[in-house]
Parts: sequence; C-alpha cells; structure tokens
Amino acid sequence: MSARLLSLLVLGMVIVACSPGGTGPTVPGVPTNAPTVPGGPDSTPGGAPTAAPGGGDLESLARALVPPGSAEVSAVPAGGSFTVIATTPMTLDQLKAFYAQAIPATGVSFTGPLEVAGTLTYALTNPDGGVVVTPGGDQGFLITISVGQT
Repeated sequence: MSARLLSLLVLGMVIVACSPGGTGPTVPGVPTNAPTVPGGPDSTPGGAPTAAPGGGDLESLARALVPPGSAEVSAVPAGGSFTVIATTPMTLDQLKAFYAQAIPATGVSFTGPLEVAGTLTYALTNPDGGVVVTPGGDQGFLITISVGQT
C-alpha cells in the first residue's frame, strides 16, 4: 500500500510540474504563469469531472481537503486522478486537527498521520490517494493532495 501511495503522489507531483501553469523548474525565456487549459487531453470527455465513490467527483474530494486560508499553487486532472497543491500558513498541529476532522467528513478511509522530520502523510483509500504536508519555508507548509481510482 505505501509503495502504491508513494508512486501516486510522485506521479501527481510530476504531472503538476509538467503541466501548463504548474510549478516546475523555471526555464529562462519561458513564462511561469502560463494559463491552464480546461478539457485537456487527460480530462474526461466534455470536461466532466471524474466520479469518486459515493457520487462525488475527485476534484471536489481533493478540494475538500485543502485547509481554509490556503493558497492554491496548482490543480491538475490526469486520467482517473486529480491533484491539488497548495500552501498554508497553518501550523503542523493546526493541520493535524484539520485533517482529523476533514478526512473522515469526506467518507474516505485513511491511515495516518505518519509524521517524519516535519512531514505529515495520510494514505487514502476508496479512492486511493494521499495527503502530504511538507515544510514550505516562508509560506508555512506545502500540501499535496492526490486522489484517483485504480
């Protein structure tokens, strides 16, 4: 399970870094604020959201796990998954309290938190995915939320 979660999160970060408007490396002469294009090749037909168990959609599920007061860095639908990356000024204890309520409220099964060196990780099932909170320097914490169907 943990190898599958790690693979999903790494894939989500790669997708975000490579997407238009993503937060990948800065390349001289290439704008970093390129607009995103809805309905791209990885979206579902007609731009419809990918369904999540329980009748919701993956985007709504991922966005429900973004803490209030956070700033969205990137959001990417890719095939049967959705990834949101955001920054938050919340403390680690505030984030733990938020996720202790927010994850169960979505109806998603989860394990965690696992805390290692200031990084907080929750593994999600039904749908598969995860929440990874890492120190973000001056911006507080960087949060990566990925959900998808296997």
